[in-house]
Amino acid sequence: MNSIKYDEPRLKEMQDFIQYIYNLGVQNPNLVINHNLVYRELCKLGMDEQELSETREQTPVKPVFQEWINRNTKSGNYQKGLRVEHHLDNLPQFLQFFSCIDGEEILDANGFIKLYIPLKYKGLFDKANELFDFITNSGIRHASKIADRMRSDNVVVRLEPDDYESALRIISFMSRDSMKGSLNPVNPFVPSIHGIGIMQESGISYNGQMATLIADYVNYCIKNMRTPLIDDFYEWFIKNSYDQEIDGILKCALGKTKELIYPTKDETRGLNIGSNDSKDEFHFIDLYSSPKDKLFLECLLATYQKYGLDQAISAITHLNLLENYNCFSNGDKSYRDRMMKEVTKEDVIDCIKRTVGNKEINNQTIALFCYRLFGKDLIDRLARVSAVTLNKHGINQLKYALKLAVNTGNFNGFSGRSLDPEDKTYYRGLISNISSKYIYDIMCLSLGMGISSTIDNLDYVVNAYVRKLINYLNILEDVSGEKTL
Repeated sequence: MNSIKYDEPRLKEMQDFIQYIYNLGVQNPNLVINHNLVYRELCKLGMDEQELSETREQTPVKPVFQEWINRNTKSGNYQKGLRVEHHLDNLPQFLQFFSCIDGEEILDANGFIKLYIPLKYKGLFDKANELFDFITNSGIRHASKIADRMRSDNVVVRLEPDDYESALRIISFMSRDSMKGSLNPVNPFVPSIHGIGIMQESGISYNGQMATLIADYVNYCIKNMRTPLIDDFYEWFIKNSYDQEIDGILKCALGKTKELIYPTKDETRGLNIGSNDSKDEFHFIDLYSSPKDKLFLECLLATYQKYGLDQAISAITHLNLLENYNCFSNGDKSYRDRMMKEVTKEDVIDCIKRTVGNKEINNQTIALFCYRLFGKDLIDRLARVSAVTLNKHGINQLKYALKLAVNTGNFNGFSGRSLDPEDKTYYRGLISNISSKYIYDIMCLSLGMGISSTIDNLDYVVNAYVRKLINYLNILEDVSGEKTL
């Protein structure tokens, strides 16, 4: 089973941009490096000098807005449900393209999949027409817009929260030879697949928040006579301005994780169906600088790898309530013994609070902390056993297996082996040490839902999870050119 081939992270482009902002500040001591300056520069990323010269007028795209409106009526797209409207009450102004199928519009909302398509100014009218003709003829429900000025996110397509299939179909369409030449490089700070930026709508301006972070970091480097480096920027962000929503997106852009639908809000998101080898996924220890943090996390990781999620949560709980270290694994480097001498209960609580926010330490907070650390591995385990069960026994059996696991803790509904005689993996064993409540949480995390102390709407969660899994398995081969099952 193979995962999607993602664009290589453009670390050099990120580094060059941060260095450019830094040089502006150093060479112009009276220049204020702030959000507005960095945001303006971010919006120009990917545009060459000729394009910047051609679009020096503030709103160069606006004159063709009426042409798009007229074409929509004449082309027949109107009858197929495409609506094009000029929004005058926003600055910058934009032209909205949206579907109205059977009289029902799609409303822009949190959780929607958002695609950034950086079309070049030259040929913008024709290529945008091709894009929206394809979307309309494919019956894809969307709420999209084109800005009245050139910027790195001049065309944004928003899709319904679970419509991953349409997202990859659009990405595949834009990867055609006739289309990919019309694209500017995407903003390197935005996660991307084949040159198309992708993330989930969360009600915030990601570029706006990134501009503030870069400005603060550059000012910190100038003040402390420190060389700005992209890896140092991420470490500085973790220590000084940590935001879990931004963290998930930034990690994807940096190549620290390869989930398709990116983390937002409080928990790890994304359904990753990929390599069986998860050793390289536990990079989180490198994000902590304190020796006490590192020792605690190494001990917790050893516990998780040997005994599973339940034991890891139990170990923290016993330490918090009883100041008892015995539930931790000693591992191969005497982690528990060293932790008893060097790390206190208060040190552990401080590490947890810095990771998940200053929340009361209880079972749910401890579980959330473990999801932050091990979430991708847990999502991957459930996805792999679910995919094998689906392939071998069908949709109804998979739904039965998921409900049986959550309701009773019985995992016998899942397949143990795949159809491949050379595959020696015992798939049911991947989740055998995860309790029933956590199986439910993992499905919720995969769907971008928050975790709660109770199990609610199990039928809805199972149906949505299975639908998402099927969407992935049906389209991964088309996008990556590789078999998935």
